[in-house]
Amino acid sequence: MGPRRSRYGCRNCKLRKTKCDEKTPQCGNCRKFGVVCNFDFKVPDLLPLVQNRTKQREGHSKTLLLELPLSSGMWVSCGSDTFSLDLHDQELFHRFRYRTLSSLWGLSAGHVCADRTFGDCLNYGFLMHAVLAVSALHDRYLGVQTVHYQPVRQAYHLSRSIALFRDSLTNTIGEAQKDAVWATAVFLAILTMSSTVVSSPSECWPLTSSDSSTVEWLRLKASDKALWTIADPLRADSAFSTMSDTLSQMKQELPAKGISGMPARLAQACHLNEKSTEETNPYFLFAHGLSRLIGEPQGEASLGVAFIPINSMSPTFRTLLEDKDPVALLLLCLWYTRARHCKWWIEFRARHAVPSICAYLQHNHADLDAVEMLVLVS
Repeated sequence: MGPRRSRYGCRNCKLRKTKCDEKTPQCGNCRKFGVVCNFDFKVPDLLPLVQNRTKQREGHSKTLLLELPLSSGMWVSCGSDTFSLDLHDQELFHRFRYRTLSSLWGLSAGHVCADRTFGDCLNYGFLMHAVLAVSALHDRYLGVQTVHYQPVRQAYHLSRSIALFRDSLTNTIGEAQKDAVWATAVFLAILTMSSTVVSSPSECWPLTSSDSSTVEWLRLKASDKALWTIADPLRADSAFSTMSDTLSQMKQELPAKGISGMPARLAQACHLNEKSTEETNPYFLFAHGLSRLIGEPQGEASLGVAFIPINSMSPTFRTLLEDKDPVALLLLCLWYTRARHCKWWIEFRARHAVPSICAYLQHNHADLDAVEMLVLVS
């Protein structure tokens, strides 16, 4: 017979998917990772532990204090990469768990993904850094005031996540890593899209080339197909399998020819007609995906429908955007005006991107009549 599987381990061990030795008051795993063992439901998950070695007298043993000093740390270990979270990062971690996660995909999806996502956070540094960066981004969106300047903390964790993620992708991805890989890819896409420190539209792309985050985001989205194949988020045992409807919506097939279902003004702006195809017109797929989004009532489109245009973006269309092609920019601007109502992290970019694109088109391509088009279609 194999080793006995206990159902009475502490919640911290269950969260991290490790075998608990059930020693009280502090199991071996919790002692190793520096957190308070939580057999007791009154003790929060992953609460940092400080051992206070008092002067021992006969009949007195060392005392365990539940504190959160700046020097305490939550330890994350991923192979040779081991690091601790200071108090401020621990606060980011908990805000992500109880506030941000459900806001990214929806309440039900957040609850379903929670246990597996947070277990993986403690095993993969690239995911933990991504989680902390997204939480810092959400703080910025909500206007949360903290001691530390959140854009700096966000930028640090984003850069560390990208570096560790690239290293991990050079090795074979095992079954146990797939959810962590896909979650990190999604978080990095959100961060790359929304991670901007501009304070006005005049500082935003395409009015300025110094803000290149939009171009970087488009390039990152281009790698999603490969990561989709690697992680297979719709497999039966995936933490994301409950989001199959949303993920399937994002990848739904578009017409192979013509302009059926497309607003006439949009087809005209993109030079599309009944004979147009993906091969003959670089705007074809994005325009059809955008038509699906425009067809939904304002502010009621699902995240799956909102991302049909982005996921159907062809390499040629992406190149046109990078080159600031006026029609491609107009289509992206129209996407922002509709998609921004779906999630806060799209709105975070759109608040500056929409006026920046409109100003660029008015200044450089006044004949396109972008403002009229925005009113007619959106």
